[in-house]
Amino acid sequence: MYKWKHRFKTLLPIAAGYLLIFLVGKLCSHNPGLSLWQWLLDTDSRNVILDLLDSLHRDGQTIIMITHDLGVIAQMADDVAVMYCGHIVEQAKKKAIFSGEYSHPYTEGLLASLPSTHKKGEKLEQIPGSVPAPNQLPKGCKFAPRCKYRTPKCIEEEPPLFSVAEGQQVRCFYPWKEERRSAKHEKLIVR
Repeated sequence: MYKWKHRFKTLLPIAAGYLLIFLVGKLCSHNPGLSLWQWLLDTDSRNVILDLLDSLHRDGQTIIMITHDLGVIAQMADDVAVMYCGHIVEQAKKKAIFSGEYSHPYTEGLLASLPSTHKKGEKLEQIPGSVPAPNQLPKGCKFAPRCKYRTPKCIEEEPPLFSVAEGQQVRCFYPWKEERRSAKHEKLIVR
């Protein structure tokens, strides 16, 4: 609960979610060309905010959302940039991210960890290891210590963003899913 004093008037204590809804409404009334959102919402507030943001988007508003919620991305995004350790590891249209033949292994891991009806009863996949501290980033690909497809090249060299399809870039030496999953791919074992 919050209690704010503004211009000598006291606002009633309100839940943080309702305060955010009020602020989004206030933003809509000023009609800015761009808004940036860090996504940390409870479920009740989330749906109201998504409706308001969708309305803004339909009115031509550019919205940048920072979120871990792939459901929000699937519902709201046109273009997606997936980041790992402060680096964009994949950038593409939403459809390519969720169903393309190319991807970054981190993106693949995120999508594989989502619950779905066709995985009912199966254990959800996890990405092994943990994110390194900012002052202890590995030499090569930042995701290599956790990547199940890593090779010695990944450990030694940082890959650039490769253009793999129209409008899609992937920071990986092996962006084609079928290639890196094949028996010919000389991957190191990650435990």
